[in-house]
Amino acid sequence: MNPPFGSIIWKTGIAIISDLVIRLSNVLFFILLTWKNGSTDASAFSVGFVYASFLTALCLGGLEQLLNREISGQNTEGNFLLGNFLLARVLVGISLFIGLVVWVAYFGAFDPYTVLLILSLGTTIVSESVINLLQSVLIAVSRVGFILTLNLIFGLLRLLVGLGFVFFAMNALMIAVWTTLVSWLVAFFYLVVVWHMFMRPRISFDRDFWIRYAKTALPIILVSLMVAMERGFDSIFMSMGGAQSLLLVGAYSAANSVLNAMSLIPNSFRQILLSSLAAHYHKQRQYAIQIYLVAFRWSLFLSLLLCLVIGLNAHHIMLLLYRDAFTAAIPVLQILIWSWFWTMLLVPNGRLILTAGLQNKAILPQFIGMLINVGLNLVLQPSLTLVGAAIAKVASTAVIFWGHLILVFKELYRWDIRLLVRPALSAGLVFVLVFAVLDWLHVHWIIVSIFGIIAYFVVLYFYGEIDRAKLLAIFHSIQHRLSFHSSGERL
Repeated sequence: MNPPFGSIIWKTGIAIISDLVIRLSNVLFFILLTWKNGSTDASAFSVGFVYASFLTALCLGGLEQLLNREISGQNTEGNFLLGNFLLARVLVGISLFIGLVVWVAYFGAFDPYTVLLILSLGTTIVSESVINLLQSVLIAVSRVGFILTLNLIFGLLRLLVGLGFVFFAMNALMIAVWTTLVSWLVAFFYLVVVWHMFMRPRISFDRDFWIRYAKTALPIILVSLMVAMERGFDSIFMSMGGAQSLLLVGAYSAANSVLNAMSLIPNSFRQILLSSLAAHYHKQRQYAIQIYLVAFRWSLFLSLLLCLVIGLNAHHIMLLLYRDAFTAAIPVLQILIWSWFWTMLLVPNGRLILTAGLQNKAILPQFIGMLINVGLNLVLQPSLTLVGAAIAKVASTAVIFWGHLILVFKELYRWDIRLLVRPALSAGLVFVLVFAVLDWLHVHWIIVSIFGIIAYFVVLYFYGEIDRAKLLAIFHSIQHRLSFHSSGERL
């Protein structure tokens, strides 16, 4: 039996498109605020999202993964899990928002305008946490089409009205308030859809129930907390200077905006892959391992290619997006993009470990990575500022990936990664050589990238990594799903 990679690609693509509209609006607002109001107002907008995103990740992150796994595994207690998880997230989210109010109002060195902006976006800690949880339910029951529809409708609403605000000379605070209102509206409609069509949340106050799932969720939550620290500490530490650090945070956010758009791929892929692995691992373990191997192979090949394209074209990309406002972000993007590479490779390993119930053992590599990130930021940021933060991020994500891969080798399945490294490095080297020659000949950078991509896949083909029959099978699988979707069947 061949792994259902066509199905995984289809579901991942649907999830990426649905999230893209939401993420695209944030990036566009940041870009347009830079063009219209200058880098200071755009930087204030980015600081608000730095705090909101960081605290949302701290709001019992990982519960959606556990809920996804349990519902995909046909757990009969799914409605109680959803109700209890929603209650827990709302209570923790409110507590985090109160802490944010105290911090920025009494200890932060921001001006009143930036404080209001941060607090406005801070209320989305609760709404976004609820949305993530409800989306995991729809993914688990194979109804990602609802995610696409809701995100598309409300994403376009937020984008179009927000763009109107920008063009009518509104400031970042007005955009933040509008973003907050739409976030809460989206959370409400997700709850209505899940409640009436799939699963009615119920709350259980049974002590044994809470204890049982608290023990199961604790390692996942701890890992998610460490992930949040590893991913968000750099920006939070950078913002400690208050108003004086606004432009630094803005430049770092400008580089991160490219990665935020690209993070849609691992974020969506990990949810879809988790559902596929959970559905097969305990009944058809070898089949699940094949899914994992295919996922890792193409995560390596595609992420390496994207990192080379963006890293070598960072100068053009940043000037295209931000003109001359954040030129300091160019070397940051060239370094930071490689943290995305390690994050993509981590997805198959992390999902396999979670499916196998070995999340307790994943705490150690995540903890080491967090310590490396925090330590390097404390050491490098004072002297290297933005570049120091980028180096810390790449180092920590690399350590976390290798720690998870070693865990997979020891506990689950040992395979020879060198079989993939050689074709990947060869294809990457050919890409760089083609890029260097055509760039030296002053060919336009987009054309250079296209020829480099073609050369990259040609090398993979000669190494036998591209199987025509398998590609056709994937294509027909996606085409079949498209025909079902167009005929009116639910996804």
